[in-house]
Amino acid sequence: MPRFGWGTWQIVNTHNPAVCAYSYRWRHGLVMAVHNLSDEPHTVTLDLSDYNAAHLIDLLSDCQYKPIDEKAHRLELEGYGFRWFRLGGRQD
Repeated sequence: MPRFGWGTWQIVNTHNPAVCAYSYRWRHGLVMAVHNLSDEPHTVTLDLSDYNAAHLIDLLSDCQYKPIDEKAHRLELEGYGFRWFRLGGRQD
């Protein structure tokens, strides 16, 4: 996934000090990594209003999450859990 290595990155606020998230843009693609740095499970709401994304596609399991409502997505992460997503645009 070259976007993680070559893309321009931006911190995504999770409002939770145990969970960090970053987005990466490269060429016309957009990916996001979300990591729970705690051994406890955490639920965060990702503000996706800056991304014009219609849905998240999990890069490691190739599954598509339900459509994003109101530019936010609630995400549950197990202890030390993580997700890598491709953000699908309105045309995908």
